[in-house]
Amino acid sequence: MADILLVYAKEHPFANYRQGMHEILAPLIFVINLDNEAFQHAKENDELKMLTVEEEDILNCLFCKEYLEQDSYNLFCAVMLEVSRWYEEPTHSETPKQHITKEPYMRVQDSVPSSRLMEDLVDIGNLLQETDPTLAKHLSSLDIPPQLYGIRWLRLLFGREIPLHDLLFLWDVLLIDRPIAPLAKCIFVSLLVQIRHLLLTSDYGGCLQYLMRYPPIADIDSFVKLARHYRNPKKNAKPMMKSNNFSHITIAGSSHPNRTQRPQRPLVVSERKKDDLESPPTILALAPVLQKMKNTIRDRSNTVSVPSSPRRSAEILTTPKKNDNWAKEVQMMEEQVSTLQTRLNEQDMMCCQISKALEICAEDVRNAKSNDQCESLAQHLLELSKTLVSIKTVPVVPSPPRNGKNNVDFKQRVRDPPPIRQVNEMVDMTARRTQL
Repeated sequence: MADILLVYAKEHPFANYRQGMHEILAPLIFVINLDNEAFQHAKENDELKMLTVEEEDILNCLFCKEYLEQDSYNLFCAVMLEVSRWYEEPTHSETPKQHITKEPYMRVQDSVPSSRLMEDLVDIGNLLQETDPTLAKHLSSLDIPPQLYGIRWLRLLFGREIPLHDLLFLWDVLLIDRPIAPLAKCIFVSLLVQIRHLLLTSDYGGCLQYLMRYPPIADIDSFVKLARHYRNPKKNAKPMMKSNNFSHITIAGSSHPNRTQRPQRPLVVSERKKDDLESPPTILALAPVLQKMKNTIRDRSNTVSVPSSPRRSAEILTTPKKNDNWAKEVQMMEEQVSTLQTRLNEQDMMCCQISKALEICAEDVRNAKSNDQCESLAQHLLELSKTLVSIKTVPVVPSPPRNGKNNVDFKQRVRDPPPIRQVNEMVDMTARRTQL
């Protein structure tokens, strides 16, 4: 990576190297290396028998590891042709129109744009004003212009705001629609509109936290459709979306600071609209609680109490087995917490999908005109009900019978742990504790 960036800086002295270029190069190297590994895997498994000798020679040359560095450099140069405008240094013009003396305490948005990056950020602010005047007015009242947080968004092509697997799909959409600057501005505005319900209920610090640590997007397809709608409203219809972000976590998977440190203020009644209300709290709101419990368990395992007497210290030195057992129990409990978090995420996604399906069914019921349509909708609702019933969590132990006839069978059933159905199934601590 360092060699590629050095050669690029030598070959393009007008751009040189700027902070952030390596984050444009890294996904390109990742994709090329992944394709090479997939080709080698297919070649080892004899999956290229259907190809001719000429076609196989072309693929061997195309996916040769020896040319990984050259291919990455060529792709990086092609991408930088579109992105280099946002890495240019500010130009200081001496014309009377552009030369304006800066006053003390002048805001960034009040100064004359001195580069194409600043010009694009001004255009983004105007586009946001046209698209969502309420959100634009709220950010302006808090003195949060696009120039404050948007430089990183544009220079890294939203690499810090979107996970890698979704980022590659977004880059494909960007590179298809060249030049990428107009669509990138629409993606910028779409990122703001996606979390407008969070920004409108936050203060200055809360808004900056959401903008600097953008909540992960749940459905990247709907997000891209929204951006393409802003790009060409007559050609692309606006998708129906409500809440498409996991507002309680960051892209790294940790709890979002706003959810643990900054309680949100409610919206004013006059500002509430049907499409702008945030969805009710989901079961994923337990993530901060699980994280705190995990940290408490880890801190307790690392804490060593001071012995009160020499006899007590001797007992501690002679019984290291208890500490080992406690460490194993702590490790198992941490596994349970992480497993529970994964299962809660899966169930929350399932509930969101079923909620959208129920909304569509409700709309179809209003528009139904015949009995056949009503019967088909009723059957669909029954299938959704079965899907909800099939979502299971940790099995609940039944209560013992009141009469004392089957107490022996009941104790035997309670003593035996339930079988593990999946790899990430919850571990029964009672069975493990007896083995330790």
